[in-house]
Amino acid sequence: AYSYLMEQKFQYAGRTLQKLLAQDSRNPEGLKLMGLTLFFYKQYVLAEQELRAALALRPHDEEALYALGRVYQTQNSFAPAIETFKKLVALNPKYYRAYDNLALCYEATGQIAEADAMFEKAERVAAEVNAKDDWPYANQANMLVKNGQIDKALQCIGKAIQMNPRSARNQWIMGKALMEKNDLRGAEQHARLSIHLDSSFTKAHYLLGTIYR
Repeated sequence: AYSYLMEQKFQYAGRTLQKLLAQDSRNPEGLKLMGLTLFFYKQYVLAEQELRAALALRPHDEEALYALGRVYQTQNSFAPAIETFKKLVALNPKYYRAYDNLALCYEATGQIAEADAMFEKAERVAAEVNAKDDWPYANQANMLVKNGQIDKALQCIGKAIQMNPRSARNQWIMGKALMEKNDLRGAEQHARLSIHLDSSFTKAHYLLGTIYR
C-alpha cells in the first residue's frame, strides 16, 4: 500500500488498505496510510477520521500529525491546524515543514508578524538539517509582497530561486515583486520565464497581462 501511495497509484493503495483494515481495523499504519490516500482524493472528512483513529493508537506518529494538520489547513480550519502543527514541532523541533505550514496558517489568520517569524524558523531549521527547501522562502516572499515589504521579499525570493530556479511559482513571485518596484522589464522577464517553465500556470499569464496593461 505504501509503495502504491508513493507511486501515486491511489486506487490500488485504497484497495490494498481496505483489505488490510478488514483484517485488522486497529492497525495504526494502515489507518494513517488510508488517511493519506483519502487526502489525495480530497475526501477530507474521511481522511480526518482515519488519521485521528491512527493517532489515537499511536499519538507520536509525526507523519500522521503532519497529514492531519494539512487536512485542517486545506479546509481553512486554521485553529485546529495550528494546534496540530504546534504538537508536531513540540514532538520533533526539526520538522521544518511543520513550521512552514504553521506560518501559512498564521498568515491566513492575519497574524503577519507571527507568520514572518515562523517562516524564518522553517528556513533556519531546514538549513540545520541540510534540507535545500525553497518553499519557506517562496511562501515568505509571497506574503511579504502582498503586505508591501518588497525589499525583504526580493531577498527571500532570490534565495528560493537559487535553490530552485525551475519553479514557475518562484519566477512568478519574483515578477510580482519587481513589478511592485516598478521594474517592468525585470517583471516581464520573470513572468515570461514562469510561463516557459509551466505554460498552464495561469497566475503568470495574468501577471504578464497586468504588466502590458
